[in-house]
Formats: sequence, structure tokens, C-alpha cells
Amino acid sequence: MKSRAAFVAAFVAALVAALGIGLASRGAEVRRTFHADGKPWSETRFSHGKPHGVWTTWYASGQIERQGAYADGFQEGTWKHWAENGTCLLEATYAHGRPQGPWIERWENGNTKYQGAYAAGNPAGLWSEFYDNGQRAIEGRYVDGQREGPWKSWNRDGSFKGERTYRGGKVLEALGKPNAPSDVPSREPPK
Repeated sequence: MKSRAAFVAAFVAALVAALGIGLASRGAEVRRTFHADGKPWSETRFSHGKPHGVWTTWYASGQIERQGAYADGFQEGTWKHWAENGTCLLEATYAHGRPQGPWIERWENGNTKYQGAYAAGNPAGLWSEFYDNGQRAIEGRYVDGQREGPWKSWNRDGSFKGERTYRGGKVLEALGKPNAPSDVPSREPPK
């Protein structure tokens, strides 16, 4: 009789592990969604009703699309987004749900699109924007989340195009025909 009870207990434990069923007493669970063909689309870990742990989505091909982690419902650490060809399109760092630290976006060809950093959820320091051919398009600094000082711009061939000078996010003067800086890359969580 003991061997049968041990077998049933082992079978139930293996089934729980294989299906990713969380234990209610610990408040932990794994939620999964699937593409129409049954292949995984997403997997999110929860603890006490909040995302907590690794979050992953996949393309229908099986290639990872996005991955990051949550801590008590907030984005935390490095988040990445890949193109289906495997190119990393975004590397962003979060602290308690806000961008914090390096932020790099890339074109599908792998060349850098935006590069900068965030502090307390605001763009900070040097930010650069690039054309898909790798040439620098715009470069300038953020102070307290606002464009500050000279923002220079270049043509696709690398020749200088112009400059705008900012104070507190407002244009003071423009020289040449500078590109208008794009809005800061999206700080929305990857979906």
C-alpha cells in the first residue's frame, strides 16, 4: 500500500511540475498563453497576484521576442526585445518600473538607432540618434529630463547639417537646417 501512495504522490508532483501549476499556499503561479498552433506565445510568473519573475514572449517560429523580469509587479533589471531574425532591437534597464540606466534601440539591421540613459525615469546625459546606415543623425544632452545646450545634427552621408541650442527644453537658437530631435524612445513597457 505504501508503494502505491508513494507512486501517486510522485505522479501528482510530476504533473504539477510539468504543467507549471503554482501552489496556492505560496501565492505563486505561472501563466502561459499560446499561438493558434499550440506553440507558446507568453509566460509570466506571478506571486500574490502580481507579476514577479521572468516574463517572456515568443514569435510563432519559437524565437524569443521579448524578455524581462518583474519584482512585485514592477519592471526590474534588463528588458530585451528581438526581431524575428534574432537582432536585439531594444536593451533597456528598469528600476521599480521606471527606466533607469542604459537604453539602446537598434534598427533591424543591427545598427544602433538610439543610445542614451535614464535617471529616475527621465532621459539623462548624452543621447544619440542614428540613421539605419549607422551614421549619427542627432546628438545632445538631457538635464533633468529636458534638452539642454547644443543639439547637433548630420545628414545621412555624415556631413554636418545644423545645430539647435536648448535651455530647459526650449529652443534658443537654430543654425543651419538642423533635424528636429525625435521624441525620446518609448518608455512604455514592452508588450
